[in-house]
Amino acid sequence: MVPDHKEKYYSGMNSALPSLGATCDASVNPSDCGRVMNGNLIDVWSSKSIDHNQWIKLQLNDTQIVERIDIYHKCRNRTQCSEMMFSFSDGRKDTRVRQCNGHATKHDCTNVPMEMYYINMVQTTFVKIVCSGRCDEADGYIGFREILVWSEPPA
Repeated sequence: MVPDHKEKYYSGMNSALPSLGATCDASVNPSDCGRVMNGNLIDVWSSKSIDHNQWIKLQLNDTQIVERIDIYHKCRNRTQCSEMMFSFSDGRKDTRVRQCNGHATKHDCTNVPMEMYYINMVQTTFVKIVCSGRCDEADGYIGFREILVWSEPPA
């Protein structure tokens, strides 16, 4: 029996793990960006810059076929990273609006700890995420708690 496509998404691996050779770079605080790859949802990479287009780049150890990206946002309201652009090594770009943006109030993302973004099987060596918008929490930081890149090696 051939598994359906949905099951395939869960058969991959998180290729954004340092133990697999993945590294991280960021527009600000690059020495802290590895915090989104350590499996600890308490650690945060963030920026309090006035620039509304902060980015973080996860460099994979080798070419992978990315199927899904899971993001744990630092700020759980819909103005934090209201729009994200994913870029890949093949030049492809994919802009997505936060999934909880359809809610009526700005804090309706509070009960959404993680959002999944399905990517159409892009073959890449990195995932770069450009984040627009600001966080309305007291500290004003844009940031992420964890980013998982689900993929499979090319055949």
